[in-house]
Amino acid sequence: MAATAAANAPMWLTRESEVLEHLFHATAEIGEVWVEYGGQTHGATLSWPDRNARIFGLFLDPSAKGVLVPPPGSVVRVRYASQGAVYAFLTSVERAEAQGSWVLHFPRSVQRSERRAVERRAVHGMEGFRFEVQGEVVMSFPLYDISPLGVGYVASRTDAQVRPGTKVSGWLCLPDQTRLAVEMELRHIRSLPGSRTAVIVGCRFLTGDAALTQEIEAAVAGIPPIWD
Repeated sequence: MAATAAANAPMWLTRESEVLEHLFHATAEIGEVWVEYGGQTHGATLSWPDRNARIFGLFLDPSAKGVLVPPPGSVVRVRYASQGAVYAFLTSVERAEAQGSWVLHFPRSVQRSERRAVERRAVHGMEGFRFEVQGEVVMSFPLYDISPLGVGYVASRTDAQVRPGTKVSGWLCLPDQTRLAVEMELRHIRSLPGSRTAVIVGCRFLTGDAALTQEIEAAVAGIPPIWD
């Protein structure tokens, strides 16, 4: 157990030469990163690092809306995935524009963690993502997160009085009006953050196939993954 925990523990790049080498690698090899500031997450691409000035840039996705512009000196977080691992670092802002480029200082360290086999996407509050159970009365539950392996849906504690291992079936509804018949196994129930009455019901698909995976991947394109 201890050996497994150690193997899954994050690794850190802390030497200046390692961090610089990694930034050049990330710029050359990684197509998309995610930058976090003020509770927002936006897709971006990296620009080539300036070794002498110790800065590099991010070009925000042009489709980003309502971007909070960090003033100089603000701390932002950058995350991305490459070759089976997730990388993240904190750094400060040199200057930033709402639409265009943000210029950031070199980070002091970069965290490397093992990547999840399948990334989940947070869709809570997004219209069109829901799970429907059809009986005498149709019950509709908004989704909290989704991946090709399963979903988490939001329900009241009263509606979620079922045990792990219970089989549930219904319709997975997506924003483009697609309705997919699914059978799922309930795996866990946890409290919805910030609510005393709602829970997240985590389920695993029992009817997964290539078509289901393709529909889900198309529906969540552009939605930031949940890394933690």
